[in-house]
Amino acid sequence: MNSAIYHPQLMSTINFSSRTSLINRSLPKSLVVKPKIMSSPQLGICSFSGRTQSRFCGPNAARNSRKPSICMANMVASQAETQPKNGGGLGDFVAVVRAIAFYLTTVLIAVPLFHIMLLLSPVVLLVDKFKRNAMHLVNDVWANLTTLFFYQVEVKGRENLPNFDTAVVYVANHQSYLDIFSLFRLHRPFKFVSKSSIFLFPIVGWSMYLTGHVGLKRTDRRSQMACLQDCRKLLQEGASVLFFPEGTRSTSGKMDKFKKGAFSVAAKDQVPVVPITIVGTGKLMQNGREGLLRSGGVTLIVHPALKSKDANELCEKSEAMILNELEKYDYLV
Repeated sequence: MNSAIYHPQLMSTINFSSRTSLINRSLPKSLVVKPKIMSSPQLGICSFSGRTQSRFCGPNAARNSRKPSICMANMVASQAETQPKNGGGLGDFVAVVRAIAFYLTTVLIAVPLFHIMLLLSPVVLLVDKFKRNAMHLVNDVWANLTTLFFYQVEVKGRENLPNFDTAVVYVANHQSYLDIFSLFRLHRPFKFVSKSSIFLFPIVGWSMYLTGHVGLKRTDRRSQMACLQDCRKLLQEGASVLFFPEGTRSTSGKMDKFKKGAFSVAAKDQVPVVPITIVGTGKLMQNGREGLLRSGGVTLIVHPALKSKDANELCEKSEAMILNELEKYDYLV
């Protein structure tokens, strides 16, 4: 079979390709059909896992990294089904206007609040160096006022949120620039991890620095280790930390595999992990198209807290909880 891997569930696809080849021989060149099977998640055709697989969840991650993944072909799925609808024409124009209004609104709100943070910073650093709850409250006001005018956020499972002063590791799927704005609707203090370059942005980046959020250079191994140490220190001092275990916003709209960093921190310091499913932000503002803000709503689902000494277990359970909830909403999974 020319080194092909026999798989019963793929035989219909292989037979279809063979029949098409036979038909092509009897057709003029202009009418020849050239079947093309793309290696993509949408078609369910997977490539080798690669050396980075060991960073992901599961006790067999290292073993699986040396084996090819064989997935069932799915010829029905298409790119259009995995991406938010873009509208077009008048819909795009309205989305552009909404995005411009959104950015202007957040800047107009952020500027006076930043000056308040500057005034508060000496006192906050003196009496609340790690938690900086006063700074988080200002962040809370900024994010909530900004989103209030553009979309509604519904929080489900609020009873699963920890007490205000309990240190936990929050983990959430990451779809959009709007995720952080939306998560402030939890009304719980937390520090989140962000690219170090963002801290250089006027007003917003400076506000993040004053609040004590954690910077990270994604391609720098030393920076990654320092980031995890900073997060552990915050947890030990009673401050909660928010991670996006996918590592970055999803480029396909689908949830990527979770990396273990956040769960290693939680396991080592024996703090609870609170998984949160974010639904809807990717449809409002798609990753890579931050110039468009569509209408709609966002739902946050807070899951029951998890606790374990096993980082793999925490990672697998959190990923399954979030993924299952996305499937319930039939949302780009």
